[in-house]
Amino acid sequence: MVELPYLRVANVQEGSLDLREISTMPVELDAVERFSLQEGDVLMNEGGDYDKVGRGAVWTGEIAPCLHQNHVFAVRPIDRDLSEWLAAITQTQYAKFYFMNNAKQSTNLASISQSSVKELPILLPPKAQREALLKKLGAELAAFDDLITHTQEEITLLKELRAATIADAVLGRVDVRTYQK
Repeated sequence: MVELPYLRVANVQEGSLDLREISTMPVELDAVERFSLQEGDVLMNEGGDYDKVGRGAVWTGEIAPCLHQNHVFAVRPIDRDLSEWLAAITQTQYAKFYFMNNAKQSTNLASISQSSVKELPILLPPKAQREALLKKLGAELAAFDDLITHTQEEITLLKELRAATIADAVLGRVDVRTYQK
């Protein structure tokens, strides 16, 4: 037996991996190769809420060796150039609709089988067109990330301004008795 890190459903986000909290588990030495992740694997969630079923991200080898939980599928494209494309496809409306329609619902969890994941129809335009689309998608996602960062910074500044304004009013540095709406 050996203790190794592994990825859980919570680590696989839509289009990215959250590696802030990594669990470890004991595994038999002969099972390490079978469950080890390889760079370019597309990780896809088997279950959870409907919005988590099938969501995927590309493994880029940040931790080595690293395994995956049985509720996380490691899809290994024959052509590793297709990994980013496949991960992007999992974020589309048609893929989400496919996963939702093919997932089985238990008490409060949805799950999809490995065979259903394998049957997801993949649109495959020519390589140049795929690369152009992925480049445009990357630029748009980067713009959203910048907007989110800017908004979070503005919220922090507004909270500081609010706290300073309240402190000024409480300490009498601002006369609020003459304030009119």
